[in-house]
Parts: sequence; C-alpha cells; structure tokens
Amino acid sequence: VCIFCYMNHLRCDAGEPCVECAQRGRTCKRAKCVNFEGGTCRNPKCLRAHEEDSDYANLRAAGHVRR
Repeated sequence: VCIFCYMNHLRCDAGEPCVECAQRGRTCKRAKCVNFEGGTCRNPKCLRAHEEDSDYANLRAAGHVRR
C-alpha cells in the first residue's frame, strides 16, 4: 500500500505508480517496514514494503503515517 492510498483509505494496486496516484498525478511512495533490512517482520498483515519488494523505486522510511 502506498502512503497516499493508506492515508486516504483508497484501494492501492501493485503498480508503480499505483492507479490512484497516476490518476491524481502524485508521486507514488511506499513506506518501508521497520524490519525492512533484517527481513524479520512477523506480522502477516503488515502493509509496508519488505526486502522482497525492493523493486519499487520510491521506498521511504516513513515512520508513523497518520490515517
């Protein structure tokens, strides 16, 4: 899930940029998981990017992202 879609409760796809960001002319940025480098994320519902998602160009260490 990209940051914009997450904050606005929108459906995000795996595209780069996602459809929602492309339609709005926004830069599609995806938040890195806290355990991005370590690969130790054990949350199966984690919506952030992990090491296996590193093919995305706009990964950011975003910290807390408000809804």
